[in-house]
Amino acid sequence: DIIESFIRNLSGGIGILIRSIYYKRRFKNFGKNVRIEEGVLFQGVENITIGDNSWIGAYSIITATISVKKDIDSFVLNKKDIHFDAKKGEIKIGKYVHIGNHNIIQGFGSIIIEDYCVTSSGVKLYSQSNLPNWPSDLSIKTVSNSRAKHRVVPVISRPIILREGAWLAINVLCFGGEIGS
Repeated sequence: DIIESFIRNLSGGIGILIRSIYYKRRFKNFGKNVRIEEGVLFQGVENITIGDNSWIGAYSIITATISVKKDIDSFVLNKKDIHFDAKKGEIKIGKYVHIGNHNIIQGFGSIIIEDYCVTSSGVKLYSQSNLPNWPSDLSIKTVSNSRAKHRVVPVISRPIILREGAWLAINVLCFGGEIGS
């Protein structure tokens, strides 16, 4: 909405303070002393947790599931090969985490970033992506356009977890799995 757009783009210390006050009541959990730089876009804040003393860099996009349709699971290939403590579509950011500028964190398949992690500028974490074919019948061609409601749009979903103290360098791209401490 227009108010959030205005708040999102306020620069300087006053912008950081106002964003902290504004988002505190909207997130699933919002820690103390969280710093959100200007231009950060959040979607699905009701499914995002940010721990104490964490810092979200400028112009990052953090997207959790906004709502889940009942029929979506028939089109999702789930990969669960790691121990994971989050609900589907949730993003959990721990304490003392620094998310660099211009990051994209897409948590439709769930993401946990444990305490003391760092992502450098330009990091992209995608926990869900489109599939080019229907998994059980490769002859069925699909589309990767979720607006095409009358066509098959299967996706692959794989959680991402960054273990305590992990650091992702500039422009790292991750499509699921675990990155150790």
